[in-house]
Amino acid sequence: MRKYGKYGGTDFYMVGGMGHASMVSLGASISSKNKVLCLDGDGSLLMHLGSLSLVGDLSNKNLKYILLNNFSHESVGGQPCVSKKINFKLLSKSMGFKNYMLVNHKKNLNKQISKILKIKKNVFAN
Repeated sequence: MRKYGKYGGTDFYMVGGMGHASMVSLGASISSKNKVLCLDGDGSLLMHLGSLSLVGDLSNKNLKYILLNNFSHESVGGQPCVSKKINFKLLSKSMGFKNYMLVNHKKNLNKQISKILKIKKNVFAN
């Protein structure tokens, strides 16, 4: 990576690991005091829904989980999924997340993400 000037980065990409980003983020949040920001897709979340209960219950306050909801399994061809029918606020609370935040306007996206990062407990944002 040194040849591209990217040496020492802190991003961890999960290309090809659909459904596992939440558990990798949980491990990172438990083993670090740094903020951990998990960007996950709705298809990925639904593929391993059971792991979300562990993430909500066991994660430290440094974990911020942001669901990128495009109503499809995009990485496997864009097949539609049932995420339009799910109340993610109720789901996240029942899975142990302390905070929920709806992010639904592109106009204020940077401001909303900044707000998510300032919350002192784990967060599920949709």
